[in-house]
Amino acid sequence: MKLYGKLLASLFLIPLGLAGCTGSTHNTNSSFWNSRGPFSGQLLAISCITSSQCVVGGATSGNSALIMTQGEDGNWTKATTDGQLAIVTALDCPSADICYALGNHTVEPYPTVEKSVDGGRTWKFAMTWSQLGAVGTIYCFNSSSCLVGGTLGDPIVSTQDGGKSWAFSSVPTSFYHLNVQGIYCPTKTHCIAVGSSLAKHSFGVALTSDDSGKTWTASTTPALASLLDITNISCNSAISCVGVGSTIDGAPAGLTSNDGGASWRTFDLPPSVTGINGLSCQNSSQSCWVAGGNSKNQPVIATTSDLGSSWNVFQPGGTSAVGIQNILCASSASSCVAVGTNGKNTSSYIFESLGSADISSQVLANQSTSENGVAFNATIDSLSQLYQAAASAGMPASLLPSGIPQNQVNPWSLMVVGDSTALDIGIDILGDANAANASPTVTGIVGCGVVGSGTLVEKGQSGIIPPAECSTWSETYQSEIDSNKPDVVLFLTGRWEEVTRDLNGSLVNLGQPAYDNLVESNLQEAIRILASKGAAVVALTSPANFTGQSNTGGTWPEDSTARLDIFNSLVRQAVNAVGGNTYVYNYSELVTPNDQFSWSVGGVSVRSADGIHYSVAGGAWLGRWLVPVAWSYLQKSKQAG
Repeated sequence: MKLYGKLLASLFLIPLGLAGCTGSTHNTNSSFWNSRGPFSGQLLAISCITSSQCVVGGATSGNSALIMTQGEDGNWTKATTDGQLAIVTALDCPSADICYALGNHTVEPYPTVEKSVDGGRTWKFAMTWSQLGAVGTIYCFNSSSCLVGGTLGDPIVSTQDGGKSWAFSSVPTSFYHLNVQGIYCPTKTHCIAVGSSLAKHSFGVALTSDDSGKTWTASTTPALASLLDITNISCNSAISCVGVGSTIDGAPAGLTSNDGGASWRTFDLPPSVTGINGLSCQNSSQSCWVAGGNSKNQPVIATTSDLGSSWNVFQPGGTSAVGIQNILCASSASSCVAVGTNGKNTSSYIFESLGSADISSQVLANQSTSENGVAFNATIDSLSQLYQAAASAGMPASLLPSGIPQNQVNPWSLMVVGDSTALDIGIDILGDANAANASPTVTGIVGCGVVGSGTLVEKGQSGIIPPAECSTWSETYQSEIDSNKPDVVLFLTGRWEEVTRDLNGSLVNLGQPAYDNLVESNLQEAIRILASKGAAVVALTSPANFTGQSNTGGTWPEDSTARLDIFNSLVRQAVNAVGGNTYVYNYSELVTPNDQFSWSVGGVSVRSADGIHYSVAGGAWLGRWLVPVAWSYLQKSKQAG
């Protein structure tokens, strides 16, 4: 299997820096959840100044940053931003006045920090980094010292002067595409960072620092290799910490450490929580809260008072929210705050946990994960279970595969081929492919589609030189097909065909007949190569992308619906021209229904912060969906002879 690289980012699995708002709370068995809203837009991040004053952040329906503050009266008011953030994915308020927000810049989708000096009511630009690749998390020790996590070669930066200057930390160089998604510092000097790294596949990573985040070392616990990622980290003490993430097969996973993050063991999470987006732990106790959604697209919050040996599961009702995006329990031991969104990310709710009420109707389960209790097994071990998991997302019937057997199928082989978005879902498909008795391989060429010549014009910047591998994409495809001889191929490209190109001094783009013909011809060549050893080839239509507002306030040309529609028409024409066992699957409708960009689908935040790739959870969700699709088309090709 040849892996050319992967850009991993998690849009919504954002851990919370709890400095100044550390998570002490009450026993949830004597509380209830009250909802406020709906508020227009999506909410993803939380930080609290006091137990009754918090700040939440996300994005408006118009894809600009949304920040709201809670006053002493409990009401929420929209803050004033300077227009330079497109979305807020992490917040930390280390003091009553100072708050930091992390998200994507509106012009370039780079990680950007803004700062408030009035408790979150107004915000101004502080710093942006192209080297961080994609947004991750922010943790602040105090008003002037913070750590920011991101992706790629220099994934952690720090400031000691309130954001005026930033320095890159020293992280282990052995990791490929290190993606830091969570940072927590239980003491002034000791810090833990969690995330994922891509080698031959994505796996969980935990780092520790004893100099306030300047230098980091990696945990070598074998249990981390069994995980796809670790997305959240919170600590009960200087040495007792909890993390959550997902296994290789996409199931939620919990981890605990009793030595400050040097070593870890896994523990089970309640099966009714199928996606975990938030984590908050109580200081000086064994209590933690996890939040997310269930298979019915309903918000779910689970609490444990014994670090995962037993759980209470709650389902806040009365809203259209399909999941909880984040949770934070305040230090007063009397309240927790959570945020959730509806399926279209057009409206959000704030959930507040208040004391002294009977919530027996909301307690869904109190199940033990100990050896003497109920064994939680979230592992999917058959193709029929994969289908059921996919179908539970409530997608249109036209997108559902059919004829899924109840028992394990005969061995088959699956290859995912294309650009970096194909690599994204290909990596995350591995566990589910194995569960379906498929042998998976992935070939994704980062930065390359099926047009290998010319320079690029992206987001108004011209003269961008594509990677050298782009000129030999066809040779790479043929070599991988010859080596692996898969039974079925999922083929996904589109981003690099939709940008404007400079070919021999002329700017060309989709919608111009000569360029349309070139793209279709190359798509035909790609499909013929992929089918050359007898594989059934399933070309996936390209979903909509959103990489920020253009200089004129609209979308960039390469993100336009017009170019997307033209490209997907060319995909269909190319498949028809090649014929044989080649097919088109309407993948764009799965990811971006009606060609309308959305950060989430069915309650799962699918896209990464760059608006092109997929979040870790999104990649796992899409991978789970696409395995039955691939198998279904393989059966169709066999029936066709």
